Amino acid sequence: MSQGIACGACGATIEPFETITVTGHGNRCYACYNRMIAGHLGVAFDGTPLQPIVMADADGSAHTFTIRSRLGATGLVMEAVEVTTAGRPVPRTASPRSCATARPTRSSMSSRSA
Repeated sequence: MSQGIACGACGATIEPFETITVTGHGNRCYACYNRMIAGHLGVAFDGTPLQPIVMADADGSAHTFTIRSRLGATGLVMEAVEVTTAGRPVPRTASPRSCATARPTRSSMSSRSA
């Protein structure tokens, strides 16, 4: 089992995988990080935690995910983290940038021209 780290702003004990390290400021929990970034950007940010979601995979097995949101200079990043029985996080990040930068492969291009 991992040992918790203290948030440098609020003092809450957080797991290492729940920590955002900010140069010149130290470790932050997601709530404190979002408040700090919102202040720097001059925007209002509602950091209300989202309820976990449960989804079934192709075999019908249920998987529970917690949703984390992180405010950044270019927008909001939302990350789904699977809650596992082993207690280790399994992050699954979806971002418009990763979708927009996808390039066709040679095999997909050759099948189009056929």
